[in-house]
Amino acid sequence: MKSLNTIWLSLLLVSPSAWAQYRCVENGKTVFTDRPCVAEAKPEVPTGNAPKVIGDSANTAYGTPYGDWRGDAQFQAKINGAVVQDAHTVGPMTISISPQGKVLGIDEQSKCRLKGVASPFVGPNSLSLDVTFSGCQYPGYNKRMNGHLNLSPTQRVAMLTLHGFIVAPFGTKNEIYDIRATMRR
Repeated sequence: MKSLNTIWLSLLLVSPSAWAQYRCVENGKTVFTDRPCVAEAKPEVPTGNAPKVIGDSANTAYGTPYGDWRGDAQFQAKINGAVVQDAHTVGPMTISISPQGKVLGIDEQSKCRLKGVASPFVGPNSLSLDVTFSGCQYPGYNKRMNGHLNLSPTQRVAMLTLHGFIVAPFGTKNEIYDIRATMRR
């Protein structure tokens, strides 16, 4: 029987790449593996210039929550329950969600860029999002936010909701950040 120190030393000598974990989609199923995904596309920040879906009578464009989405997003903030007028914007947002779970996006009106991860939520048409905003015109939005993208294939829309909170002790300063959008292909 090997000593505990020998086992720990053996584990430390294993190549760090052996510990890498990749989330891949193979034959329509999500799998976790220690090798890079086959033909994994490198997502780029969406530009909003992707071709629109025209004449998609079979709703194939709305068969998955992954891919490019665009629509007007509303940014709102409250500090100690009062709406912050300088933080309120409504404008075009574009996000891209890769099948591997990488999220990239940009909002033209607020000047925010976002990146993070998506993971399956309660069903095949719902994703849980964990994203970080940066470069925002209103500095309060430059933070990590969580929420969901819920796809409605029959209505041909996806509803995006993201929230960020700062709760100070004893109610000295409580901040609530809320972003909502109706997205389409």
